[in-house]
Amino acid sequence: MKIKMVGTGSMISKRNPASYMINDKVMIDMPNGVVKILKNANLFDNVEYLFITHIHGDHIFDLPFLFLERYKSNRELTVILSRRWLRKIKKLVKLAFPREFYNIFYRSKIKFISNKGCHIIDDLHIERIKVDHGAMKPSFGYIVKEKDKTVTFTGDSALCSSVLESAKISDYLICDCTLSKGNHKHMGVDNIKYLLEENPTLKVVPSHTSINSKNSLLELKYDNLIIKEDMEEIIL
Repeated sequence: MKIKMVGTGSMISKRNPASYMINDKVMIDMPNGVVKILKNANLFDNVEYLFITHIHGDHIFDLPFLFLERYKSNRELTVILSRRWLRKIKKLVKLAFPREFYNIFYRSKIKFISNKGCHIIDDLHIERIKVDHGAMKPSFGYIVKEKDKTVTFTGDSALCSSVLESAKISDYLICDCTLSKGNHKHMGVDNIKYLLEENPTLKVVPSHTSINSKNSLLELKYDNLIIKEDMEEIIL
């Protein structure tokens, strides 16, 4: 499995917004600015599948640009999401491109499917987990398995039961670390320390970091803590 950390930052950092590419074809989230980032890296045309964790702006605001490009190129795209979000996403696209709205949703090769169940893409098996992200409900993370390797992406989440359980079965945990001290919306550096100490064989990769949380993470000394920069890769 190859994971490209397209973005590792939050909206209050200077880094790219949190998003990830798996095996050069599967994206998790499409935040503002990521279409141009992918184009500059010659990766944009590779995107065939997109999993959405939740519909805060810093995770979906490049959807209109992705959809318009896919319609114009007549290329296929599969979007995996909670069905209850589709109405709001349509409103977002209609606001961005009112004249192309009908074409994007009814004349393109873009498919929208529910994120329930297991999704098999080549050798990847991807399943959702529900996470706690304050008032944003539902919010999801994704467990990605390929052969004998398991990676969990928490999305934006507090340190909740599903994250704790996923940490026990994963080789890598790519997780929220927005804050210095975690709360009911986001994890913090204190939560990262707990995960590292409770799961010594787990590789923890913080993401969605702010300036303060990133600086604090850089001071930690744990063998199983992996800090990645934008566009760096993890190879399993």
